[in-house]
Amino acid sequence: MDELLSFERVHFSQADAQKAMESFFQDSPLMLGIVELIPNDVVHLNDNPASAKFFGTTQEGLRGKTATSLGVSAETVAYWSKHYRESQRLNRPVKFRQLFTIENQIHWYQVTVSFLGMSNEGRPRFSYLIENITTEVNEETKKDELQYQMLANAMTQMAWIADSKGSIFWFNKRWYDFTGSSPEEMKSPEALKKFHHPEFYQSVRTFLDEAWKKDDSWELTFPLKGKDGEYRWFLTRAVPIKDTRGNIVRWFGTNTDITEQQKLINEIEFQKSRFETVMKQMPAAVIIGEAPSGKLIFANDKMHEVWGHGMLPSESITEYGEWIAFHPDGSRYKGEDWPLARSIKYGEIINSEDTDVLRGDGKRAIIRLSSAPVRDRAGQIVAGVVICQDVTESIHTHKFLQESEARLREAVVARDEFLSIASHELKTPLTSLVLNGQMMKKQILKDEKTALTREKVEKYVDHSNKQTARLSRLIDDMLEISRLRTGKLSVEKAPVNLTELLIDLKQRFDELFIDTCGEELHLSIAEEMHGLWDRLRLEQTFTNLLTNALKYGNSKPVSIHAERVGDYAVITFVDQGLGIKPENTEKIFQRFERAGISANDISGLGLGLYIAKQIVLAHEGQIYVESQINEGSKFIVKLPLNETTQSLGVDLQQK
Repeated sequence: MDELLSFERVHFSQADAQKAMESFFQDSPLMLGIVELIPNDVVHLNDNPASAKFFGTTQEGLRGKTATSLGVSAETVAYWSKHYRESQRLNRPVKFRQLFTIENQIHWYQVTVSFLGMSNEGRPRFSYLIENITTEVNEETKKDELQYQMLANAMTQMAWIADSKGSIFWFNKRWYDFTGSSPEEMKSPEALKKFHHPEFYQSVRTFLDEAWKKDDSWELTFPLKGKDGEYRWFLTRAVPIKDTRGNIVRWFGTNTDITEQQKLINEIEFQKSRFETVMKQMPAAVIIGEAPSGKLIFANDKMHEVWGHGMLPSESITEYGEWIAFHPDGSRYKGEDWPLARSIKYGEIINSEDTDVLRGDGKRAIIRLSSAPVRDRAGQIVAGVVICQDVTESIHTHKFLQESEARLREAVVARDEFLSIASHELKTPLTSLVLNGQMMKKQILKDEKTALTREKVEKYVDHSNKQTARLSRLIDDMLEISRLRTGKLSVEKAPVNLTELLIDLKQRFDELFIDTCGEELHLSIAEEMHGLWDRLRLEQTFTNLLTNALKYGNSKPVSIHAERVGDYAVITFVDQGLGIKPENTEKIFQRFERAGISANDISGLGLGLYIAKQIVLAHEGQIYVESQINEGSKFIVKLPLNETTQSLGVDLQQK
């Protein structure tokens, strides 16, 4: 019986407890309920009247509804679901705060959620309990703001606090000291405007309108007017203060006086601008590298003009090797070879070092480099600067002028030598002619029939003719030189039988060679050859070579040999005379060159071989000599056989 009574008392207590819990659920001012999670939403299963009232409906109207259908944002649903899942994972209650705005008033709620288990459909179920803690939060906020204000008043900077929309409602003491304003005055919405510079106010206003909409810190530089009426520059920084959900509840800002720094920045900017202006006006390229790395940090606009490319992004002295330059021995520059590198590494000052470089456009150039180190007050190298000038043209011009000056000196010497030789050569036949004339006149004045016999007259005439012919040759040689210098000597090509030309030449010179050497001219022709040549010019060339052989042949036999070698007719003139020193084998083909033989020893202007070479070159041929001292000489003429151009007015001066 006692056990039965005890069971009835326990059963009665559970029923009372159930009624008490139901009464608490229905009458509690706290929001209570049970929900299930579904994908991307929350379903309300059973909620108390306080919850139904919050959503503006009844308990029945709330049952089975999703949170989003009740007007809850997807963002809030995701925020709550995160904490529901956390409670399920930890298997214990989870607390968090939630902010709601009701009738433009911010309300804070403490939320506790607990995992209850899984429904028959496999969806997790949770209970929730929501308590309005707006008063407590406001007290906490006021406490925090007082702490912020105490901290801000202790700062040396001006400081302020603004609400989430950017409306400033508090300034620290530094603000009032600087502006001379009062807390009452700063309550006006337009109070701040009068402290801003009118030229900057609109740009500041535009910036802030956007900055308040973001949730990031920001900073801005602008001038503010002090109580003395003077403007000073300030760096303004603002940091958002957020709640646990990341919502901005306040902004905390500072204004740091940077007037002196700004003056320094302005001065630096001015100096930089002036430096860049000077660099742009420089007629030379300027490059600056920092020390000790050598990283290139500046190049002016002349860079591309001088180097043919922009500044290569060299991060170190080693990378200077990408700039292409060559030493006199042809080896390429390494990074440390460049003057700028030597100035940065060793403090060298390099003046006007001419460097052979390959420009970016593929052209070779001579660039004159001058570099020097830049040191700080302690004497440490902090940078290096190099000035680059393309002096290719000026060097070429200088060399040309030097060569022209040398040629001019040579021309003056040649002129004096020519005048000396010409006067000597012309004087000899003229003297002979004068003496011959005087002797004839003397015989005529004797009026003796035996004095002027036919034999004597013929002798005087022959002698006069020889001297006249000699004068004529000298004058012709001088005329040829004149034509060569003015470019008027040309060749007119036509079909020529070389065999016939050489036979005719032999016949004209045989008697002369017999008189001089005791033998006629020896001629051997391997085969008959024809070509397009100027016959008169070839005769002139061959005559000069034979005349030369007579002069320098030591009165020994002379021979001519003609043969075909490939596409060329090769004519060789061989004498057994004095020979030519190796160093003179090229010089003898120059004007007035006599290979060291005095005009007193052998007559002539030293023009014959020069004229001969110009004529051969005009035929696209070659002429050269092979000789040994006291063993004679071989003059070889090579003429092309396959030339098809009939007539060429060749400018021999260009040749």
